[in-house]
Amino acid sequence: MAQNINIIDLLPNSLLFKFISLIPFKEAARTSILSKRWLHLWKHSTNVEFNEHYFSKSYESSHQQRIIQRTNFVNFMAFWIENNKENFIIEKFSLRLSDFDHEVDCEILEKCVDFATKHGVQDLVLDFSDPDWTEEDFEKPEALFELPTKVYEQKALKSLKLFSCSFVETELIRLSALREISFAWMELKNDAIKILLSNCKMIESLTMKKCWISTKFECRESNSSLKRIVVDSCNFVSYVLAINVPNLIYFKYYGNVICFELENSIHMEEVDLDFGLEYEFPEECGFIYNIITNFSHVKALDVCSYTLQVLSAELEYMLIEYEMNTRHLKLKTNLHNDECQGVSLLLENCHVLEILTINLGFGKFFDRVLDDDDEDDDDDDNLLEGDDKDEYSSYGESDEQRSWIDYENIWQCLTSTLKIVEINNFMGTENEVLLLHFIINNGSFLQMININVKKGEVVMVENHRKIEEFVMSIPRASRYLEICFRY
Repeated sequence: MAQNINIIDLLPNSLLFKFISLIPFKEAARTSILSKRWLHLWKHSTNVEFNEHYFSKSYESSHQQRIIQRTNFVNFMAFWIENNKENFIIEKFSLRLSDFDHEVDCEILEKCVDFATKHGVQDLVLDFSDPDWTEEDFEKPEALFELPTKVYEQKALKSLKLFSCSFVETELIRLSALREISFAWMELKNDAIKILLSNCKMIESLTMKKCWISTKFECRESNSSLKRIVVDSCNFVSYVLAINVPNLIYFKYYGNVICFELENSIHMEEVDLDFGLEYEFPEECGFIYNIITNFSHVKALDVCSYTLQVLSAELEYMLIEYEMNTRHLKLKTNLHNDECQGVSLLLENCHVLEILTINLGFGKFFDRVLDDDDEDDDDDDNLLEGDDKDEYSSYGESDEQRSWIDYENIWQCLTSTLKIVEINNFMGTENEVLLLHFIINNGSFLQMININVKKGEVVMVENHRKIEEFVMSIPRASRYLEICFRY
């Protein structure tokens, strides 16, 4: 009888070290239970991650339990560092520690940073933010710790992520090999970004999350390698974001409405704009429309519910159409009546659109601004959550409310370029079905429509099956069209 051979056991340790380094550190540690040979292999991982939240779940533990769990975590880090003094390269070192206490935690932090720098770390993450922090804690975040001086001497460092960890701008520019930089939960002072980008020419990716920008944000570097910018929930003292970097490809913004000053953005390919933190319509009519037209040349555009509502409300002021170069349009929407005219406007102007992605279930809704002589609404609270406006999901709407679908004005992309439509969290509301009907009826180049149905109760599934039958029966303009429902 042939003996069973475990091929993995035949592999040399050097190859297993590489395999272990490709999986998360937590999973690498679990391989120690496989056999005696694997007991210590995981310690040679070049991807080291010390994450307090692997030891402590704040929402499950009492205060006393968290103290014990935190002590265990600190002891684990100290033990691991003490017993891993071999000379090998650390590609990534990540430390996540919340509720930082200078008196208690400084020693272990110094040990961690010393270990990482001595082993030639290339990707360093120091995260002292608290997962329980909310937007209310964000008014002007103070960094809990300052970047140790040893990091500034790490010339080979390619990626640096600092969360609630301050730094010295004039020292950070010594890291000339940096390719990626991220900041979160801190104030960025003294034109820090401008100084950094003007000196570290190899930076390709910049991310800022929940940062307080105390000066005008400017990215103006003609020789910059910057290709990717992400701005997430930041607070700008000056509501202007100026960008002039010739190699920029990807730009993502989430926050309040802000003025974008764009120059030299011809190579930009993908833009994601989400004004989800906004709570009222802009005072200046056409402001959002102008923002969208500023990005009309990009190939992939992601638009939020707020934008769709503003475009719908200001439709009468948009006297000219603006042809967009968008190939892939992504919409975060509920296809609410207050959004639909905005959806139609964008699709009407995307003449070369090839892919349409509709992500349903996003957005909060605002009552439209009424004329002075309109007395229909006396309620001062004009902010309504999407869940509170579910009456539009019924099928009894009037023809007047369906007017956003104009069968006499077929969008150009439908008859020439649109090939793929993806709908996520489909619920079968009337506007969803109306849009599907219009697209299927007129999309002569369509090849595929994927409809991912929102998970629900059995009764809802049965209702969706009936809607599926109706959708499948709609006459198709394209003989090659496939329609797929996924439950």
